[in-house]
Amino acid sequence: MSSFDPFHIEKRFNETLRLIQSSASERVQISYIYQFLLEIQDFKEQADSYSTQLFEKLPELSNPLLIAGIHPKTFQQFIDTLKEFREKSDENAGLEKRIQEYQTSLSLIRSWVGEYESLESSPLNSLTETTSKKINYKPGEVLIPVVEEFKTEERSSGIGRLRQLQVDIIGENRYKQHDLKPTFGVVGNEAGNFLEPVKKAAGQLLARSRENKQKYWNGSAGLNMSHAWHSGRSANVALAAAFYCEMLKSEEQAEYFRLNPAICITGDVNEDGKVLSVENESLRLKAEAAFFSWAQAFVVPATQLNETLQYLHELNDEFPNRHLPVIGISHIQELFYDRRLTLHYKTDAITHNLKKIWKRKFSVASAFIVIVLLGIIGRLVYGPVDRNPTHATYEGEFAHIRNENGMILKSINVGERFVMTHNENSIQLIPDHIKFFDLDNDGKNEIFENKTIVESKKEAGFLIHTLNGDTIFDRNFYLDIRFDQHPYVKEEKFGIRKFEISDFDKDGESELLMVLNIIGYFTSLVAILNIETEEIERMYVSVGYLRDVEILDLDGDGFDEVLLATEFKGYREKGLIVLDSRFIHGKGILGERYQKTDMEKGIEKAAFIVPQTVIGKILSEDNTQKAFKKGFPNFLAQVEENYFSFFVEDWYTRGKEDVGLIFEFYNDLNVRSIVSRDNYDIKAKELFDSGVINFEADGLFLDTYRDSILYWNGTEFQSQPTLNKKYLEAVGDDSTFYKEFFFNTYE
Repeated sequence: MSSFDPFHIEKRFNETLRLIQSSASERVQISYIYQFLLEIQDFKEQADSYSTQLFEKLPELSNPLLIAGIHPKTFQQFIDTLKEFREKSDENAGLEKRIQEYQTSLSLIRSWVGEYESLESSPLNSLTETTSKKINYKPGEVLIPVVEEFKTEERSSGIGRLRQLQVDIIGENRYKQHDLKPTFGVVGNEAGNFLEPVKKAAGQLLARSRENKQKYWNGSAGLNMSHAWHSGRSANVALAAAFYCEMLKSEEQAEYFRLNPAICITGDVNEDGKVLSVENESLRLKAEAAFFSWAQAFVVPATQLNETLQYLHELNDEFPNRHLPVIGISHIQELFYDRRLTLHYKTDAITHNLKKIWKRKFSVASAFIVIVLLGIIGRLVYGPVDRNPTHATYEGEFAHIRNENGMILKSINVGERFVMTHNENSIQLIPDHIKFFDLDNDGKNEIFENKTIVESKKEAGFLIHTLNGDTIFDRNFYLDIRFDQHPYVKEEKFGIRKFEISDFDKDGESELLMVLNIIGYFTSLVAILNIETEEIERMYVSVGYLRDVEILDLDGDGFDEVLLATEFKGYREKGLIVLDSRFIHGKGILGERYQKTDMEKGIEKAAFIVPQTVIGKILSEDNTQKAFKKGFPNFLAQVEENYFSFFVEDWYTRGKEDVGLIFEFYNDLNVRSIVSRDNYDIKAKELFDSGVINFEADGLFLDTYRDSILYWNGTEFQSQPTLNKKYLEAVGDDSTFYKEFFFNTYE
């Protein structure tokens, strides 16, 4: 509109009001309001009365489901437009409140896609409150992406968003057939029978699971927003899988599945459970709905996997920190093969049989069954039970403490997200959570529990307790570690990365060794704690992330070596530190930038820098994450009695690819071999084929690279293999033994 036309604006205003009132969707209402504001943007003052009336129609977006699928830049443009109108109009408290609410919602979306540097400071408290109170992970629910269509003046448009779907079992079906009724409105040509293939697919899966001994069930399917209407068949995979899970749970089985409530599923299904494609026109918007959300995985028909990956690849170019796994499936049963998608529950025998008795408590016909079940429980309760905890398994929301025979002795609620993270990752790559050790030699292990990785609250720390609940050790790790040139680093809460229990100083008493880091700062510690006093007796201070620890007696002298996979932040490198367990104290290899004059220098036995290869340097040139440009040290592992492995990442990939090298060291610290991982070889070949490098990254290349390893001599890093000269001075007469054992380079 090139000039102000009051008649046209009046007409468009009335049309916009009608569209807003006819739509139950808050997102669609905002789209209509935004479109009208853009039309009158050049005439803010003349059209002030119209915009003021529309501002009263701005909907509240308090539920994260309402904002899932919104592109952050589009939302920011809308907020900026509101701010422009605010400046040209009289003070409007309602508009100001909405702008603040929308700004908080925008911060939430940005946190989902990893744009933490874009978060404004003002809405962060509201953001924390919103995420903690509004996003609920309830077993039995699952996310589905939907497309809401609406008409504009020029064309029909659509927006992608999420809904939460839940299936509940109402009771048994006396007509020997499964039935599922929607509690939400359904529109479209197939509104009357769209659930028929869902019921049959879920029923067939249940029959196979129960070997045709299943019951028949009535269920209801609901959406979290009662006013929502549904059309199409793209929710049918989620409906069939959820109906199967709830029926299996109702079958009174000790083991059953629930869908992970933090995954997003789209796809149609036929009567045999085969997954069918959804409309191609809607797939992009559904992918955006999953991407701009808190969803942990996106399940799509296998036939549309590549297309979906292409859409997400385009979004990742703009938001590289958002990692959304996409899983393509051909049959609904494939959902239950992937631990990321479903939660496995297993009820112990006592609880399982008690539930059966309770359900039959009023049935005279079941009296005999009740007596039998009570007899079983009596044997379970009073029979000989091994009460020695030996290991933990992670299922559902719990860490289950089990004995040697696998019986659950105790369950600790750690939350579904923690369980999922623990089960998805290699044990070497995640912090230690629970270990077992017999402190008092009574034949029963105590439970050592790292609560810092489960709970964010201030008092969360480290706990040693018995199976009966007696607490032996309980403290947190707020420590004040200062550096000369970094006065802002004061008392901070440390998280426990790894811990070990052993008699490190050979005095006959077990000590606790901990590797502690601060997320967001550079300080890392290796601490030896007295279990009885809970005090730190010795401490080695480093800078850069200490990622893994391995305890080995490399030289057979009776004293353990503590091997640390570490960053050398002062040198912007990664490598390995070897400490003699008798000399875990002092400041580490800090570099010029991280001076610490209030502490004596540590006495490392040895330390290596493993530099980045030429391949890694080339692939890191465009990496914006400067702090991690050279990749991470990953983990350590003893392979055989006479050698160990050290895994490193050669360049930073945000954890999406394994692009590492495997260093194998003999116990005398000589390099046994260097092996590249598959993805490293693939990237190197791509560089060679494209002419970026003129050599192949083969065995000869890695043999040559071996000569670039640097060794700490106590003052600086050098290219010649050596032990720390300060260590050789500290061990005195024993230095001859260590010189002869390590490296074989001493005369």
